[in-house]
Amino acid sequence: MPNLNEFCYDILQKIALLTSIKDEESVIDVFCDVMMGKFDDLQSIALLKLDRIFGDASLKVISFNERSSMLCVGSGLNNPNFLEYQGLNQEIFNHIKATILENPEINEHKESFLGSDFLIKRMNQDKQITFFMAYQFAESGRSQSKNELDESLSQNNIVSSIQLIRCLSDIYSNQQQLISLNDKDALTGLYNRKFFDFKMTQLSEMNVSFLRRKAENDKHSYLAILDIDHFKIINDTYGHLYGDEVLLHFSQQMQKVFRDDDCLFRYGGEEFVVILKNIEASMIETILHRFRRHIESYQFPRVDQVTISIGVTELDGSQMQSNIVDRADHALYYVKEHGRNNIACYETLVNEGAIKGVSNNEDDIELF
Repeated sequence: MPNLNEFCYDILQKIALLTSIKDEESVIDVFCDVMMGKFDDLQSIALLKLDRIFGDASLKVISFNERSSMLCVGSGLNNPNFLEYQGLNQEIFNHIKATILENPEINEHKESFLGSDFLIKRMNQDKQITFFMAYQFAESGRSQSKNELDESLSQNNIVSSIQLIRCLSDIYSNQQQLISLNDKDALTGLYNRKFFDFKMTQLSEMNVSFLRRKAENDKHSYLAILDIDHFKIINDTYGHLYGDEVLLHFSQQMQKVFRDDDCLFRYGGEEFVVILKNIEASMIETILHRFRRHIESYQFPRVDQVTISIGVTELDGSQMQSNIVDRADHALYYVKEHGRNNIACYETLVNEGAIKGVSNNEDDIELF
């Protein structure tokens, strides 16, 4: 058994690891790994996401880790067997869900259920999303002791674990908030242009052969630029306050329609970007048309109807960031010059001779 100094040093290493993470996706995975790797009293750990869109609330499991199972991602909770298949007991989930939805502003809640102890703690909150961690402590049968002294020590270990969990969860929460302040747009809550540049650099460093294997399986990643049509007219007609409200509602609809795995950005002004991963080539335009029609039918306050134009291109890993954006931009401007409220794919336009291809000259000097 490690001595106190070794234990404290290990905890400090875990804290350093948490605070070194710079993007929201990674800090979630690292936090789960830290928890399951550090505390023997924990039987399982689940990261829950509460979505609140215009008063409607739904709870999703975005990661779940158990001693006997792998980390998994859950969504689409309409299927009652989905979570059981992933390893999280449906009855336990329903109980946690009821507890959270009854009081969505809960800060910390501890109780026993089905012979196990749970600690539910609010982790982070912004305009649309609240994060919770639910800790399921080891069942009493796992910590049976031979005498009262051992039982007392075991109970003290659990109390110490709870205190450490609270400390680490506070660090996690602070890290999430720092990331949110640094990487998210203040108005919409989506990732900002700065984080978009970081994400594109991250994607460009991916192994090209890995991307090729994905392509052979007809799974691709795409970058789409979404532009709100005639947004200047909206600002001039109704004022910037209603213009900002359009941007906010639009970003909320993006979060509602696109998958959790898709990366959403406010690129600037009325332009937004979505990076869609692992999409079949035959489905990308269908997915984007579905969102376009959703926006077309959505009733925006005061403004009523808004339409969007979308340009999309494939992420193949061999293109410079500026070239990828240029390709999507070329497709976007083709739509804007041909009636707006539509979608165009760069590769399709080039193959059909509708536009000229963008060169990929790595020797070009980027001034901006």
